[in-house]
Amino acid sequence: MIHCRAGRFERALRHYDDCWQRLESNLFVRTMHEVWLLRAFAATKLSTPRDAAAAEPWLRLLRGSAPGSFAWITRHWPELAAFVDHELGHELGHELGAEAPQAGDRAEASTASTTSPAIASDR
Repeated sequence: MIHCRAGRFERALRHYDDCWQRLESNLFVRTMHEVWLLRAFAATKLSTPRDAAAAEPWLRLLRGSAPGSFAWITRHWPELAAFVDHELGHELGHELGAEAPQAGDRAEASTASTTSPAIASDR
């Protein structure tokens, strides 16, 4: 992350290549989402128009992620926030001053989404 934040994208990609097997075997999938995001970001920054699809393998892994799942990493990183918004179509609520959902908020939202409309209207 530090290499990407500093604009050293070649170095970031080299680091991911060198450590890839260790990262995949030691990190949870949720944490790998962040690695995939940073790898896609670095690949996009280094790609030419001919290489526009260079980040696609990593972006494909991220397309199912929930909106707001990268809010913590994009909150103070406008370039990455714009990348997430453009490539993943996530609306970044923190740009409007909203906070990232807390654990309790996610549980409540999850319960609300699994409740039938009739039951939800009785609340």
